[in-house]
Amino acid sequence: MVHDQEKTGQNVETTVRRYGVRTFLGCIEFYSATQFNDEKKQSMVTLFPMKFSPVALDDLNAIRALQPEGWPDIVVDFEKYIHFEFCYPQKLLLGDRTIAVGCAIVFEDSAWLAHIIVSEAFRKKGYGHKMVSHLLDMIRVRGIGRVSLVATSMGAPVYARNGFLEITNYTLWTGESTLNSECGHSPNICSFTDAFRSQVLDLDRHISGENRAPLITHYLADSYLYLDNKKVTGVFLPSLGQGFIGASTAEAGMELLKLKLSASNYVVLPSENHAAVQFLAHNGFEQQDKVFKRMSLGESVPWKAGGIFARIGGNYG
Repeated sequence: MVHDQEKTGQNVETTVRRYGVRTFLGCIEFYSATQFNDEKKQSMVTLFPMKFSPVALDDLNAIRALQPEGWPDIVVDFEKYIHFEFCYPQKLLLGDRTIAVGCAIVFEDSAWLAHIIVSEAFRKKGYGHKMVSHLLDMIRVRGIGRVSLVATSMGAPVYARNGFLEITNYTLWTGESTLNSECGHSPNICSFTDAFRSQVLDLDRHISGENRAPLITHYLADSYLYLDNKKVTGVFLPSLGQGFIGASTAEAGMELLKLKLSASNYVVLPSENHAAVQFLAHNGFEQQDKVFKRMSLGESVPWKAGGIFARIGGNYG
């Protein structure tokens, strides 16, 4: 029996909980446990169409219902994805109900998967895997073979089933910093001016291994630079995610990190940035148990973990 669209949102969650699930020709078939285990007696209980489609502004309220506990407001990010031409936010519908979302972020020759979230009532049923596969298909048709993501411990097995390999970990450090009250900001730090635009973009490409200019240019206006003889060796973008810091020298990275910590009591960075890790530990910050896994599919992006003194977030690394 096929339910009308207007009834789908009310009934689909109950049906998923009560019956076994499998997919067939782009739809979701639900069978009672007895029927599902006895091929001869299988009969369809109900059928809901499954469909992927782009996320639009009028989907944001539905997406808000998927907000994971402990995450920053996901609606803020999806609203940005909708407006950024290099982002492809997608939703997975069962009938007229949004049960999963995700986003493909596509740069020049690399891509990221971000904000892959499945409604709690529909987890561990393969929908996360389907969303990942769908986003990967979107990326591949654009000729991109290098894909990265940042996963929680819960999400990592889903991505591993799609062929992703763990590259490194990002670690969370928290504490109360008095660095800047004691010694002030470095005289080498200045506010961004357009004269340094090309240097900043070149530096970011050198550190990230990606051409992220379409993203970075949106956040330059309130950024800070570290200059060494008029050469940009570090950049701090406070309004980009968690406040990105990239630097080609340890001195630039440390000084910009001090500036960031004058207004924040936490930082997330690659565990391979040993200089920054030692600096944080020496100045009273403590590493927390929460670990974020950077994973990669295909040829690895030639990024420099030691050049990242504060990550953007789980969506861009």
